[in-house]
Amino acid sequence: MPFYDDMAQVTRDLLDPVSGLGQGAITLVRTTPGTPDPAQPWVPVTPTITTESVNQISKTKAEYVSAGTIVQTDLAYVIEAPRVIQPKPGDTVQVGGVHVGGIVHVVRFPPHGVTVLVKLWVNR
Repeated sequence: MPFYDDMAQVTRDLLDPVSGLGQGAITLVRTTPGTPDPAQPWVPVTPTITTESVNQISKTKAEYVSAGTIVQTDLAYVIEAPRVIQPKPGDTVQVGGVHVGGIVHVVRFPPHGVTVLVKLWVNR
């Protein structure tokens, strides 16, 4: 889908902090619990942590509507389409290596096909 690939590149260019309107990068973090060994379930396992840095524009005190109810969050980020992690509620956001908060709501644009940009709502 060349059109959406082109639009994803336009979004990356627009959110570039040097040549565009971006406010810098954030890091998406996904922590996946490790799988215990069935023969030794008492042995602790190390979770797998996946990260991806993406350019963004942020806003404080953001709102979204869920089932007819307005939900207020601490932050909202509009980010370029991630290449490694497709964000979902439960993932976290870091800025400069510091934990900012957990993702509570995600909207992809467009909702079907090749993602051009993603809006995240985050609570601290």
